[in-house]
Amino acid sequence: MTRPRIHLSISRSLILLNTVLIVMTGLTVMFFSFTATKSSIHSVADNLLGEISKSVLTKTQAYFLPAERAARSVSWLLWNHRLDADTGLETLLDYYQELLQNNAEFQAVYSGDTAGNLVMTRRMPDGSLSRRYVRRQADSVHITWKHSNIAYYSEFSDTVEPLDTAYDPRKRLWYKDAVEKKGLMWSEVYIFATDRQPGITCTIPHYDSTGTLLGVTAVDISVLDLSYYLGAMQVTEHSRLFITDATDRLVALQMRDPKEVDRLFRKKLDKAGYEVMKATDLGDPVLSAVVDAYHQRNDNMAAIRLVQHGGLLHALVSPLANDRGIDLHIGVIIPDNDIMGAVHRNNYIIIGFSLFMIMLAILLSLVLSRLIARPMHQLSADMKRIEKLDLGVSEAIPTIITEIHDMQGSFDGMKTGLQNFRRYVPADLVSQLVGQKQDALLGGVSRQLTILFSDIANFTSISEHLEPEVLVQDLCEYFNVISRAILVQRGTLDKYIGDSVMAFWGAPVEVDEHAYHACLAAVTAQDRLASLFRQWESKGKTRFATRIGIHTAEVVVGNMGYEERLNYTVIGDGVNLASRLEGLNKFYGTSTLVSHATQELVRDRFEFRRIDRVAVKGKTEGVDVFELLTLKGDIPVNLRKLMDVYENGLAAYFERDWKFALQHFNTVLKYRPGDGPSQVLAARCRRFMTTSPLETWNLTWECHAK
Repeated sequence: MTRPRIHLSISRSLILLNTVLIVMTGLTVMFFSFTATKSSIHSVADNLLGEISKSVLTKTQAYFLPAERAARSVSWLLWNHRLDADTGLETLLDYYQELLQNNAEFQAVYSGDTAGNLVMTRRMPDGSLSRRYVRRQADSVHITWKHSNIAYYSEFSDTVEPLDTAYDPRKRLWYKDAVEKKGLMWSEVYIFATDRQPGITCTIPHYDSTGTLLGVTAVDISVLDLSYYLGAMQVTEHSRLFITDATDRLVALQMRDPKEVDRLFRKKLDKAGYEVMKATDLGDPVLSAVVDAYHQRNDNMAAIRLVQHGGLLHALVSPLANDRGIDLHIGVIIPDNDIMGAVHRNNYIIIGFSLFMIMLAILLSLVLSRLIARPMHQLSADMKRIEKLDLGVSEAIPTIITEIHDMQGSFDGMKTGLQNFRRYVPADLVSQLVGQKQDALLGGVSRQLTILFSDIANFTSISEHLEPEVLVQDLCEYFNVISRAILVQRGTLDKYIGDSVMAFWGAPVEVDEHAYHACLAAVTAQDRLASLFRQWESKGKTRFATRIGIHTAEVVVGNMGYEERLNYTVIGDGVNLASRLEGLNKFYGTSTLVSHATQELVRDRFEFRRIDRVAVKGKTEGVDVFELLTLKGDIPVNLRKLMDVYENGLAAYFERDWKFALQHFNTVLKYRPGDGPSQVLAARCRRFMTTSPLETWNLTWECHAK
C-alpha cells in the first residue's frame, strides 16, 4: 500500500489547524495597525527635521557673529583713532588679547597695513597668548615675538629675513580679498600659515577719513573649534551634524573628543598640520551617501531618507549663505529611531501583545489537542519503545475509550513476553537485530575478541554439603555480582555452565579497548565477591573462591546451532585457551590468570606478575601466563617488594639458575606462606637441583589437567 509522504499525528493535526486560523487573524490585525502608523511617520519626520535644521542654522550663524563684531570693532577704533597702530601698538595688541580671552573659538587677531607690517595676538597650542611683530625695513623684515610662555622662544624666535622672501601680509589671500571686496568678508577653509591648522578667517579693511586704505584686520577661527561647537549641540541622542563648503570640503564635523580629529575629520598631511578633505573622501558611508543624495535632488530643501546599516536615516542639508562670503551647507542626520522611537516601541508592544495572545491561543489549543490525542500518542510511543526493546513499565493511560484500554493490556502482555525472552539472549544482540531490522541467520565472522571464563573452586564438594534451595539462592547471589560486573563493562554474557560463566567483549557491538574492559570487570568482580563472601562468613555461610581466565584472540563469533534454535557465541582456539587459563588457577593457587596477548594490551593500566610459560592441554606451544593483581598503582608497597623478589626469582629460573631462583621463591614464601606460584616453582627448582632437565627443554611447562 502506498503511504503518503507527510505524516501528521492527531494532536499535530488539531494544533496545526487551530494555529493557522489564529495566526492569520493576528497577522491581519497587526498589518493594518502597522500600516496606519507608518503612514504618518514621514510627515512627522520632515517637520521635525525642518525645525531642527533651522535651530542648527541659527546657532551656527551665531558662532560666526563674535568674529564679525570683533573685526568691525577693531576697524571702527582704528578709523576713529581710538587705537593707533603707530603710536598705541601695545594698546592695540592688548585689545586683541582681550578679544582672544573672551572668545575661546578665536585663534588669532591681527592687522596688516599697506606698508607690509603686521601685528598679531595668537593663541598657542597650550592656550597661552603670544604677540608677533612683522616690521618691514628698507632692506629686511624683522620678525619678533613676545610669549607669555617663555618655552615658545625656542620654537618661535626672533628672525631677520630678506625682503623678497619674508612674510608680507599684502600678498596673502585674506588681505587681497578684503581689499577687493572693500568690506567685511569670510574666507574659504584653508590651512593657517602659522600653525598649519585648518581654519576660516573673517577680514575687514579699514580706511582713513579720506577713504585711503590703511590696512586689513583679520580674525582667525579654528575649524576644529567649530567642530567642538557642533559637538555641544545635542539635537537627539544619536543625531549627527556636519558643515561643508560649496565644493563639499568638510568644514566641521560634530565632535566631542579631540582624539576624533584624526579618525573622523582630518587626516595628517605631515607632522606640521592637516589636510582639508572632501566629505566624500572621509570614508564615512553615511556622510557620503547624504552628500551625494543632496546633489542628486531637484529640490535641495527636501528631506533625504536612506537605509544604512539596516536602519532608516532622515537627513536634511540646508544652505547657509550671505553676501559676506559665507557659502556653507549644514547637514543634519537623525536615525529614524530617534524621531519615531516611541511610535516604534508602541508598535512593538502591540506586536508583542498580539504574539502573546497568539501563543496563548496556541497553548490552549495544544492543551485541548493533547487531552484528545494523548492516549493515542502514548500508545504510539509504547510501540516504538517496544521496537527498541525498551521494556520498562509504561505509565497508565487514563482514557474512556475501550479500544485504547484493550490495546494497552495487549502491550503489557507483549512486554512481559519480551522481557522473559531477553533473559535468555544477549540484550545487545537482540537490540542490534531489532534496530537494524534483520533476521537472525546462521553463520559467523572472524573478529578479535577478549574472552573470559570464571568458575567456583571445589564447587562439587561445596554443593554436597548444602541444601539445594540454599545452593540455588547462593549461586543466584554469586551470579548477580559477577554478571553485573561484566555487563557494566559492556561485556556480552554468553552462557552459564553449571557454576561457570562465559563472557566476551567486542561483539555483537564493537567495544574499543575490549581487553581493558574485560580485565576491569575481573578486578571489579573479585573485589565485590570478596566483600560478599565476608558477609557470608559473618552469617556462618560457606564462602566461594572464584577463578577467572582471560585471553584475547581472533575467533569466530556469530549464530551457531540450527535454523530453529540459535545460540550467539564464539568458537575457536582462543576460546579454549581462555577456558584452560581459568583451570590453571587451581594448579598455581591464583585467582585470575590472563594470557600474554591480553597482558600486552593493558600492561600500562593494571598490575601483573608473570607466572610461568605453559603449554595447556592439547597444545605443544607454550604461552606466557600472568596473574592479574589490581589496577595500576593500587598494589601495596610490601606486596610490590615481594612481587619484585618473585620476578627476580622467575628470571633466574628461566636462566636455569635453580639455586638462586629457589632462594627468591623461599623469600616470598617466608613473608607470604600461601603464595601458590612461589610454592609451585620452588618445588620445581628443588627437583631440578636433584635431577637437571634436558638442555634442549625450553622451560615450557606442559599442563595436562583441564
